[in-house]
Amino acid sequence: MSRTADAILSPGERITMRGGRMPSPEAVQSTGSHEARAVEPGRDPASAARVAVTSAQDVVHALRHAASAGLRVTTTPPAGSGTLLLDLSAFDATTVSPADRTVRVGAGVRWNRLVASTAPHGLASLASEDRTRSAVAETLVGAVSPLARTFGLASDHVLCIDIVTPDGAVRAVTPEADPDLFSALRGGAAGLGVATGMILGVVPLDALQAGSWRFSPRPADAVADLLHRWRTWLVGLPESMSTRATVVACADGLALDLWFAHAGPRADGTALLEELREVLPAPAAVTVADVHRRGSRPHPNADAPRVGFVRGALLDALHPDAVDRLAEAVRAAPPGTCAEVRLRGGAMSRRAPVPGCVPGRRAAFSVRAVAAAQADADTLADALDPWATGGTSLDLDDPRDARTARALRVGWGEKAFSLLTALRGRLDPDGVLAAPWEPGPVSS
Repeated sequence: MSRTADAILSPGERITMRGGRMPSPEAVQSTGSHEARAVEPGRDPASAARVAVTSAQDVVHALRHAASAGLRVTTTPPAGSGTLLLDLSAFDATTVSPADRTVRVGAGVRWNRLVASTAPHGLASLASEDRTRSAVAETLVGAVSPLARTFGLASDHVLCIDIVTPDGAVRAVTPEADPDLFSALRGGAAGLGVATGMILGVVPLDALQAGSWRFSPRPADAVADLLHRWRTWLVGLPESMSTRATVVACADGLALDLWFAHAGPRADGTALLEELREVLPAPAAVTVADVHRRGSRPHPNADAPRVGFVRGALLDALHPDAVDRLAEAVRAAPPGTCAEVRLRGGAMSRRAPVPGCVPGRRAAFSVRAVAAAQADADTLADALDPWATGGTSLDLDDPRDARTARALRVGWGEKAFSLLTALRGRLDPDGVLAAPWEPGPVSS
């Protein structure tokens, strides 16, 4: 299918569907000072054409228009040349049902708003640490919340998904109505349809301690020593405690943040942290605090995720040599480059009540490299190749390249990958939807 962008919207222009119809190129030209023209290769991806849709039928018409014009469609920036970025912000309804512990949420709702909606009821949606993201979009890639070891992935709690598929169907997908599609959407949604909303289960949260220990910069070998002690503390850690380590390259060494979230009795969380405090030097800053049940923020309030180019990897174990290699690789990276090592397992690793297709959920650790350049993120991730599974988890910020596609196939496994490929071939045979995974190149 040809992917030209003749006579599409001006880069950066936001156009609203009118009566379920895409505006014509002539109408676009007359709506403002911009002249309709093709999206040029090499242009800032954020400047691709953005189309605001306000209903499921608008999405149907946008997909049909894209197919007839030889364009691709995405709902997640960045959108490259020849791609329409659908703006789903109009799908902004949120309805909490405290009695049955569910919330209906539209695709335009971000985590921070969803958290604020469920908080007064003492309920927790399993939000990721980046509260600015779409709750629906991130849930469908298998969002790893700070409480995932305790309650599982957000996608495990999905009850119904409202979706528009490229064949023009508007569906409410449930495990009873369409078990294969329901499974595939939770982990492979980007290539199968445009999700406009969902019904999501939320969990009661009675007690929570969360926050970080921040250590001042020090040499790489000293940071590696701290990580070794943290790694030993992880052995047998109950799933009520979640934790990750972030190592950041600084001009004067490496900085280390250890982050914690304990869902359960305060005394239990305090005892676990005291065990670690006995083997580590005093941190430069401590932000661990109680988060009360019906308070204003019933979730751990982690630091905002670092922004940059990323590369992910999964590990079945955190080998001592991998810790040393990681510290040395961060030391050799440009200042500001960081590596996040997250303990997984617990409820994350167990089979979901209704199986889905989230890749790599059984891995023991995930590693995420963040850098100012993709090459630097790749180099940092490559340092752990001897211990990596070859797979990756799925994240909205992942680079959309052949390397990600190969790693996702490993992370999914052949059974899930075959299901995704078969459904994509049936629902989107012309490849209208852009996705971080592309079955053709990967399987060749």
